[in-house]
Amino acid sequence: PSCGSEVTIADKAQSRCANKECREPLYQFTPITAKGTKRWPFAAYIRDRYARRYTLVVDEAHQHAKGETDQARAVHQLITGARKVLMMTGTLYGGRASSIFHLLYRLDPAFRRAYKHTDCATFVEHHGLFETVHKTEERTSTYGYRKGTSGGRIREIPGMSPAMIPMLLPYTVFVKLH
Repeated sequence: PSCGSEVTIADKAQSRCANKECREPLYQFTPITAKGTKRWPFAAYIRDRYARRYTLVVDEAHQHAKGETDQARAVHQLITGARKVLMMTGTLYGGRASSIFHLLYRLDPAFRRAYKHTDCATFVEHHGLFETVHKTEERTSTYGYRKGTSGGRIREIPGMSPAMIPMLLPYTVFVKLH
């Protein structure tokens, strides 16, 4: 208590200080409201409390490359607070340009200036490969009328533009194990 009197183990059963003048509570009680206690994300706490005072090492970084998962958000918060970041993975690129967008967005401040977190489709337009799929259905009725092709649908296919290579090389180390 603030009066400075000592509290022994036997006194802990009491709820107030034994000093007659003080009578201060020996604990703090925070009632739980109807909605419960306020939760604070641990990654946000570390980012705010220890900003620019830690080095972050993330293994299997491709598991945090998705856009809107809780793990990916937590890693992004830790990255923004870290002094230095080392991300390790054996599978950097998943075959499509969209598979690397969120990883680059989290790591590179220049990339964040060029694209917003919702600009994955724009990034894929610039650095990915597409194919147009046309569905052709030919039906002839008994009266001679024909139905032809439907409109094309554009979809992303595996591959990337060579223009993406200068974005990746400054952050990539290739290691060969013997």
